[in-house]
Amino acid sequence: MMVAATIAAILATFAVGLVDSALRSEEPHLQMIRVSFQPTPSFAGGTYFDAEVAVDNASTATAKGCYAKAYNHLLFSEEIDETTELGSSEQFDLSPHSGYVPPVSVYLADLSGEALLGGGLRAPVFFRVECENAESPEEGMTVSVSGPAPGSATP
Repeated sequence: MMVAATIAAILATFAVGLVDSALRSEEPHLQMIRVSFQPTPSFAGGTYFDAEVAVDNASTATAKGCYAKAYNHLLFSEEIDETTELGSSEQFDLSPHSGYVPPVSVYLADLSGEALLGGGLRAPVFFRVECENAESPEEGMTVSVSGPAPGSATP
């Protein structure tokens, strides 16, 4: 009797695991592949950097209402300042087993970083992809950018 109850409990746990796994496979699974920046501030008097965020959907479900977003990554900390969004892509959907490279304009005036000798600023920027029908993965990418100090003019 005890053996039968143990076997039934094991089978029930296995069945719940299979159902849970099947449900998860119907959710988008986003992976950030890379983030690349243009070498110099691109427009509006050098107040923005253009970044390209390569993202892949490794599931069988379409990711809907997605944005690639940039946030301050606080210096000397593991903390991400999600209260200040530095930039966002336009909204996009991502088909199953496909990729996309949305452009993101990162506003330099809100960067929190370290001053560079001779002028300018270096700061870590955290990128993440967020979608309406998928949980935002905690992992993202932090990229260090260098540019003019906020409020300074570019030649």
